[in-house]
This record gives sequence, structure tokens and C-alpha cells, in this order.
Amino acid sequence: MKTLNWMIFGCGLFLVLSIWPGRIEVVAIFSLCLFFIWIPILFFWSLLIIVKSCSELIRIKDPDRPKLDGIRSSLVILFTIVLIYFQVPRLIVFACYSQQFRELAEKAPQGPIDKHQLDKRIGPYYIDYYGSYPAGSVYFRTQSGPDGIGPDEMSYGFAYQPKGEWCTFGKTRYQQKHLFGNWYSFSVSSD
Repeated sequence: MKTLNWMIFGCGLFLVLSIWPGRIEVVAIFSLCLFFIWIPILFFWSLLIIVKSCSELIRIKDPDRPKLDGIRSSLVILFTIVLIYFQVPRLIVFACYSQQFRELAEKAPQGPIDKHQLDKRIGPYYIDYYGSYPAGSVYFRTQSGPDGIGPDEMSYGFAYQPKGEWCTFGKTRYQQKHLFGNWYSFSVSSD
């Protein structure tokens, strides 16, 4: 049962980190010291779970009935990946605060394309900058981090009615994922 408990704890941690756009990337991947620690640990842990699941499947005809911790752990991993891929934790938490974000978006100046410092907390999200676009788009940056080894910066956050293939915070590697209504989460490089 220990394997399953640790797996639930680790997957729960990833679900919590997925509430913020870009938090998993910045904390687990781009933090250089964590990168060299987490990647081997996750690789060997996943390999261990796969081997344990396979051995349990082989012994399933055993009359003593194995505990099936490996199979349960694999299902927890799969369930977590599905939840993170479809942004379920982020969607639930953001929906609770979307009205406050919308009020900020409606008050945003629709002048030239530029970013403005905001330094405001809405629920669990800290918005350091926001940027507007003349066509009615507003971008709220809630996380920034390195874009590889160079001086470029990745920005992550929420977008209201995004238009085009870039935003106020950059022009390359722009990605957006639909949350609901006119709301999206985005990531972009300042490159």
C-alpha cells in the first residue's frame, strides 16, 4: 500500500501545481537543479511502477490474490495525466475567480499594445503584468520563467478574447488552450 500512497501524494502535488499556468514547467522542468533530480526520479519511479504492474498481471491467477498496488498506481498516474491534459484543476479554480478577472479585463485600456504592471492577487493567482490588444484582447500574466538557457523569458497566464498568434508578452512559441467562454490559458516566449 505504500507505493499507492506515495503515488497519490505525488500526483496530488502535480494536480495542485497545474492550477497555475506554467507552474509545472517553471518548477519541475526549467529549474536546473530540480531538472537533474526530478527527471531521473520520475523515470525510475515510472519504470518501477510498470515492472510492478506487469508482475502483478502475471500473478493475477495466483489464489492468494495479489494486492495490485502497481496496477492501482498506474491508474492513478493515468487519471492524473488526463486531468492535467484537459486542465480540469485549472478550470475549476479559475471558474471560481473568472468574474474578478472579467472585471479587470473590462477596465483594461485598449490603447497601444503594451504591458502594464498590475501587482494584484485574485484568489491563488498573482498577476504581475497585464497587456491589452486594440481588438479587445486582454492578457494576464501569472507566471514567468526562463525559456531555455538564454536570456529569453516565457510568460504564462490567462487571456480574455485572444486574437491572433501572439500577445503582449511575446511573439514566438505562442500557445493557447481554451478554458470556457472567452477565456484561455496561454504561454509565449519573449524571443
